Amino acid sequence: MTNGRLRLCFLTRDYALQPPYGGVATYVRDAARWLAAQGHDIEVVCVNRKHVPHTTEDGRVNVHFVSPKRIKPRRLVGLAARLPGLDSLREAYSGWGLLENSLGGWSTVRLLSRAARFDLIECDDYEGLAFWGLWPIHRYRVLLRGHGIIHLDLPFARYPGARFHHFLERLCADRADFILTASENLVGCYRAELGLRHNRIASLALPLDVRDMPQRDGDDIRTDGQVTVLYVGRLEHRKGTDLLFAALPLVRQQFAGVRCVLVGATEDEFTEQLASFLASNAGWVTYAGALPQDQVFVYMARADILAFPSRTETLPRTLIEAQLLGLPQVATRVGGIPEVVEDGVTGLLIDSDDAEALADAIAKLCLDQGLRTRMAEASRARAPRKYDIDTIMAQQLALYQTLANGSTPAGAFGNARNLIA
Repeated sequence: MTNGRLRLCFLTRDYALQPPYGGVATYVRDAARWLAAQGHDIEVVCVNRKHVPHTTEDGRVNVHFVSPKRIKPRRLVGLAARLPGLDSLREAYSGWGLLENSLGGWSTVRLLSRAARFDLIECDDYEGLAFWGLWPIHRYRVLLRGHGIIHLDLPFARYPGARFHHFLERLCADRADFILTASENLVGCYRAELGLRHNRIASLALPLDVRDMPQRDGDDIRTDGQVTVLYVGRLEHRKGTDLLFAALPLVRQQFAGVRCVLVGATEDEFTEQLASFLASNAGWVTYAGALPQDQVFVYMARADILAFPSRTETLPRTLIEAQLLGLPQVATRVGGIPEVVEDGVTGLLIDSDDAEALADAIAKLCLDQGLRTRMAEASRARAPRKYDIDTIMAQQLALYQTLANGSTPAGAFGNARNLIA
């Protein structure tokens, strides 16, 4: 670090310069661009099997899209045999792609560091991506930005390699110099599910850059007898899309003026289910597909209610964006969602896996224009104070500088503001 100027690398799976435009991808882009605008030297390494390897500039940020690096099976077997805690070698075989992803990313980090050493590497906590930067030699100061860990008790987490995935995340969490999670709920998950053995962890909400968001001034509440329910996210089991498909016809039985717009990419197993749902509900349900963020905001600005029936979440960006636009939310009471949605104030919270409760909550908002108006106003008043990018990133930068100086913030679990004050 020279004169307070950091050389920082983000190692991530996604970057919002090109699809997929997920919450993590958008966070990395917003954070990297904010830091670069403050004069810091920022590189992003994005390792993803879907991307063609290349380097591009995004404003003042250098973005390197790279591929995984092949690890021969015989080398993987030798590695797996030395790692404790594996149920079987089959788990390691199933998860070897995670090690290849990590190796591809860290090989690029090391190449870039030859020009000038990085003060700090911020790495996604997903899938053990930090592995080759922490094991067997801990070469860099590594901050894990905790977006979400695997929950092995959930049905969709029971796939070959899931336990190896979980093991890699636990190993990385134990060796990281610091973990900055997106929610207080996730802090607890690190302790309970990953068995974290240190207190180098805090929570800080993901920042949002709202300068390009369309504005709703409170006069957008519809009075024509129709109410538009918007869903934004991947169409998949984890996001509870099947529950939404079951709930919406029940809503229509209570309120004939309901309309629905679905925005997001579709998982393969949901393709037929989506086609059947659209065919059965033609005329009042629209599927817009996967869209860039600016177009998602346009749909949010035109909607009346956001439905978010997810089965597991850390701190969903979509709900925060909805609040910033004054869009009342109906969401499940899981993970970090209650840290975003204030039940009865900015939206309504329901239990997970309950399609009838989801339908009743959506119908309640459809039928009560006054309630929608009050929740829209409360959302607009609350969100800017909590998630403003300048406020959040100033706190995050202070943490970066502490770590880059070779220090670890004092204190145990809690909000990052308390640890860096």
